Amino acid sequence: STWGYYNCGCVNYDGSLCVAGTTSGDVVVFNITNVLYRCSVPVSANITCCRFIDNQILAVGCNDGSLKLFQGSDKEWKIIRDTILPGGISNITISADRQELVVNTNTGLVMRMLVSDLRIMLVSQSTMGAIRKLAVPNLRFDMFATASEDGYIRLWDLSDYNVKYSFNMSVKQPAGSIYPTCLSYTLNDVNIISGWNDGIVRCLAFTSPKANIVWQIQPAHKGPVSCLVCSNRYFCSGGEDGVVRVWSYQNQELLYQIAEHKKPIMSIIIDNTTESIIHTIGLDKQVITYDLFQSQLNKQAKRLTFHTDLEGTGLCDAAQRIDQEHEVIVSTADGRILFFDIDYPQAVCILTDPARAKISSLSLSVSGRFLACGTSDGVLQLYDLSDKKPQFLGQSKVHSNEISTLAWSRDDKQLISAGQDCCVCVWNFYAN
Repeated sequence: STWGYYNCGCVNYDGSLCVAGTTSGDVVVFNITNVLYRCSVPVSANITCCRFIDNQILAVGCNDGSLKLFQGSDKEWKIIRDTILPGGISNITISADRQELVVNTNTGLVMRMLVSDLRIMLVSQSTMGAIRKLAVPNLRFDMFATASEDGYIRLWDLSDYNVKYSFNMSVKQPAGSIYPTCLSYTLNDVNIISGWNDGIVRCLAFTSPKANIVWQIQPAHKGPVSCLVCSNRYFCSGGEDGVVRVWSYQNQELLYQIAEHKKPIMSIIIDNTTESIIHTIGLDKQVITYDLFQSQLNKQAKRLTFHTDLEGTGLCDAAQRIDQEHEVIVSTADGRILFFDIDYPQAVCILTDPARAKISSLSLSVSGRFLACGTSDGVLQLYDLSDKKPQFLGQSKVHSNEISTLAWSRDDKQLISAGQDCCVCVWNFYAN
């Protein structure tokens, strides 16, 4: 067929006409009563849905975001209203009174639109790609941010679970080809520092529904940026190139470069007793501790100690206790949780998941008492660290795929999980 393939179709209210949308961007009109082809009307690229609002007004949505209202019958059709939406249109529904359209797009938007003028009211926004990282503010407990493979950084409101702000790189490339891989709030919550799969670190200011880029480091790494963490005086980035870099807040100057890891950096922790010490965790099964401010060489941090998990297959995520000996807690790809004390070469405590599923994410509550763990099979586990030996409290599963990131709200009343299934789950937590 010269029209390509048929994607959609609909019949008008009196049953006299059938229209079909095609991959070529044409609407093809057929007379049902006489079983005749009448005409084809060019619309745009790849029509994905069409609906009759009444016998003479037709709404047509396209994969390029075009939404057009046509008026006519038989062979005569004209455009009466049109607009462009962010993302390809995947469905159109007509309200019972035929005064509104409900439109959703492949970027996760659901919108109400008045037929009279196509004015938009956003109903909801969803994530359409795997979520790589969550971050919560340092001074607020009513918001959190996500970085996902659909190319968006979104700021969510915990009071109504809607997106308050969003940002993506508006470039003429396939959707999601450039996407954020990690993010962290600055300590004063003014900006969000984000790492991207193109190796660039971008600092964003969310002062309006569309964020602005304050500055960027291009390139910060060869390949994707895998993790970020912020302190008062500096911020650190780790890359899939196995390199850790420490940057100045003031002018984004490179202060230190650490290149001892042989595989991607999975996590970086700024020690909670002094910001001069950082712990780097790599897929090469090593946890290395450095003192940044005792460096004797230009841009080379001083290594204090290291730990190696000889039995494992790789390290995935990390946290640090705020009590006892401030041990670094590391999760592994073979279902173990290791507690490393800087004064001892071996793990001082080991927890093992009976299923031996990969523990892909860790998050310690603000109080330091509870440790949340996310696994590759979508199970959320919880431990109580108040005793000398951590106690398993329970587990639950709502994710259908790997939980890639976890975060506690600052008041410890909610735990947020997100993963490869594109879902964000908010858990109410009652410590008692």
